[in-house]
Amino acid sequence: MRQPFEELFCPFCGTPLDPPKEVPSGGPREMPLGQCSSCGAVYAYDVTGHNLGAAFVEALVFACNNDWSLAWQLLPEEDYQQAVVEKYDLETHRIFPSGIFEGRKIRGALYFVRLQPDVQEVTQEGIKEKLQQAKPLTRTTAAKTTTTTAENTFKGAVNKKEVETLVKEYRLDLLLQ
Repeated sequence: MRQPFEELFCPFCGTPLDPPKEVPSGGPREMPLGQCSSCGAVYAYDVTGHNLGAAFVEALVFACNNDWSLAWQLLPEEDYQQAVVEKYDLETHRIFPSGIFEGRKIRGALYFVRLQPDVQEVTQEGIKEKLQQAKPLTRTTAAKTTTTTAENTFKGAVNKKEVETLVKEYRLDLLLQ
């Protein structure tokens, strides 16, 4: 039986979007990023769907071409708009409203920030340069960029109860490490 899904479009202008990519940065960047080719909105991918605050910061700072001072001077709704698209699966590059696809729990979320045109004008060139250097991302590398080593490390053997818990939570990547 096929699972119902939705294609990924920009929540601001409706343009189809490319998958987020691993963007090189000079600082601490944890989440893959992307940009709408039409309206200039940027988005950060949170593989867990539980780090939306961090995804917002990543998207806002990236939209400001890594200018933290500019990012914190901007006001919501006045200088930028924001939106969240939940239940995004990087592997298929689709949205699964049910949150499940082929037995996998889909938790990913994309946090979008669209700057007003006058602010975008100042930051756009730098963002395009960074995205040209970006590397395509896989589900595995995305999971590694958004989880800490402590969460992914087991000391010694994993017991049956831990295996059952990880399987129920669809965290199979931890078992395969």
